[in-house]
Amino acid sequence: MKRLLNILVFLVIGVIVFAIGLQFHIKRLAQPITHTSVLEAPHAYTGIVLGASVKANGNLSAILQDRVDAALMAYQEKKLRDSC
Repeated sequence: MKRLLNILVFLVIGVIVFAIGLQFHIKRLAQPITHTSVLEAPHAYTGIVLGASVKANGNLSAILQDRVDAALMAYQEKKLRDSC
């Protein structure tokens, strides 16, 4: 029983270490293509705005409003050649 518990603890610790390592690896790979400002983003042919929730009263959620604002800024800064 004690051996089984040791194996279980080892597996849990292994999964946690793997998940943390994977997170750092993904962040490192995505860093060159991740932009925090519309102005630093490269020009593109099209832009896609990912959806988020709309409140019951019809207002956009804060996340969706930020996405729409960023898309509008990209369009106004002529970062997009075409918009859908």
